[in-house]
Amino acid sequence: MTRNIQAILQPYFDDVVLRDVISLNENHALASTVSAMFVLLLTAGALGRADTATLLLWAAISLATILYVYRRALEARPRMEAADPKYVLSPRRLRSLYVSTLISALPWATAPLLLLAGGDPVVDTLVLVACAGMCAGGSFLQYRVPRVALLFFCVILAGVTAVCLIARAGEYWIIALMSVANAVTLTVVTVALQRVAVERETNLEEAATANAELQRANTTLTTLREAAERDAVRDDLTQLCNRRGLARELTRLSEASEPDQTDLAVFHIDLDRFKEINDTRGHAVGDEVLRRAAEILSSEAQGDFIARVGGDEFLLIAANVAGKADAEERAQRLIERLRRPIMVKGESCLIGASIGVEMIARSARMSLGDFQAAVVNADIALYSAKEAGRDCARFYTADLRSAAREHKQLSDELHRALEEGQFEPAYQPQFSAADGTLTGVEALARWRHPTRGVLSPAVFLPVAERIGATHLIDAAILERALADLKHWDSIGLHVPRLAVNISAGRLRDPRLIEGLEELELPVGRLSFEILESVFTDTLDDTTEPVLRWLDAHGVDLELDDFGLGHTSLLALLNLSPKRLKIARELAGRAATSERHRHMTEAITGVAHSLGVSVVAEGVETAEDVEVLRQAKCDVLQGFFFARPMAHGEFIAAYAPQARASA
Repeated sequence: MTRNIQAILQPYFDDVVLRDVISLNENHALASTVSAMFVLLLTAGALGRADTATLLLWAAISLATILYVYRRALEARPRMEAADPKYVLSPRRLRSLYVSTLISALPWATAPLLLLAGGDPVVDTLVLVACAGMCAGGSFLQYRVPRVALLFFCVILAGVTAVCLIARAGEYWIIALMSVANAVTLTVVTVALQRVAVERETNLEEAATANAELQRANTTLTTLREAAERDAVRDDLTQLCNRRGLARELTRLSEASEPDQTDLAVFHIDLDRFKEINDTRGHAVGDEVLRRAAEILSSEAQGDFIARVGGDEFLLIAANVAGKADAEERAQRLIERLRRPIMVKGESCLIGASIGVEMIARSARMSLGDFQAAVVNADIALYSAKEAGRDCARFYTADLRSAAREHKQLSDELHRALEEGQFEPAYQPQFSAADGTLTGVEALARWRHPTRGVLSPAVFLPVAERIGATHLIDAAILERALADLKHWDSIGLHVPRLAVNISAGRLRDPRLIEGLEELELPVGRLSFEILESVFTDTLDDTTEPVLRWLDAHGVDLELDDFGLGHTSLLALLNLSPKRLKIARELAGRAATSERHRHMTEAITGVAHSLGVSVVAEGVETAEDVEVLRQAKCDVLQGFFFARPMAHGEFIAAYAPQARASA
């Protein structure tokens, strides 16, 4: 039946209106029940001429019905909103709803008019049935739009009023008035419910919008959190895991640890000569070398865990290692791969690798602390490998831990020494090869240890390099040496030139120029000695401004240990140093080796052709003096003339000569 009605009305109304009309029969059993109850009650009242008790009972039942329907409407509204929270009546839909409401109300309004018998109890009954229909219809229309409900009430009231006026008005006015009161009450309830519905619908729409925004924000936050978690455990340059990723991997290993017959090996890998490449060719080349090294290690890892744990340090955790021999073979294979030239921007970069290895026997379940200790032990073994000359692998032993403990103690003492000013210069005089006069001094770093006495750079420099303190030592020695030079001038001890060593890290320190500007530099009397291995054929963007500043402020540049590094003649042209110092390994053997003498003479000839003075180190005998003088070296330095001496010793040795010459 419902489908037939829907098919007939389909051309005239849209689906929503049809559902509204049909739902009167399908979904509102309450309205039908109330109508039937009113028909029975009011028919009995009409047959008894509708006495006062019956009317009061009718009024009470009407009021109770209104309250009950109101409560049911409140309960039903959220379900309706949940089913269609975005329901909006368009103008066309609203017009169609007016028509459907009018069709629903007309039978109740016209039925009394069709039976104006006058005084017939049947007519009375029909009038009361019309009122009952209005009540039932009103309860249904509480689910509708207020204007539509008002239309429904007005149509039925018009029919009831007409019956009262045309038939027996005197007897039916009380029924009409109660019907009007009933209709007004239902209208007020409907309007109130509609306002509640609108507010709820608005709140639901706002809540839905806010919920959608929250979901989008939550999705974005989830994406950002996942990306942040990935970035937090991944190295940006090499795309390997970082230290945080290593910590997570160690935790995972400890949680999954089970007794096993195979071993696990931890390889701590440090790239040899990388710092030299990074300093001489710039950070861009250094970064590319690191990326290439990471690719090599990843290809050799064979699915094992690998992480970048420092500037040029990597850590590989290899599972299922068949004993120490297998681990050693893997380490040697890594060294061999990393020793091959790496081409960057058409240039060959030669690095290598030092590796520390710690074996883990998994015969028992292991804790997180066991894995963390293995990483520390691999680092200790790495330090031993670097001390052994690099390009090699060393396995951890108990003796290495003792050495590492001693190294740690020395590191702590070195920091304290810098704070307490325990570093001081020792001066080794330099003399003219032509007449033997004093031409200057070289300031060499010494550590006056409170318990171990005076320590040479061979003891503390490796430690200083590992903890990044060489530039601090350079700065301390320079400041003390400048103060000593000023003191020598004040007592009449004139030293023509002061040479101070400066590390590559100090030379590239952006705060170097700022620090030098705070010092009183002796114009034309200060030289910075730089290892020739710091430079290649070209200068990078970091060092070139520094060298220009030094030249503008009268600070000379000397290349130290010339002949041992990788500087080419082209680099000598670009750098234009004031002096170069031939390494003691060449100059010191010129008197006993013809090849060394010829090499020394060749270096001297090239330097002089470029206007560069030559200083020869390692002069220990009179024969060395004569050979180097014949090789046309300009300045000589070595134990034959004097050993490095403290400030006071230098004054005691050379101040009397200064007074005598004066």
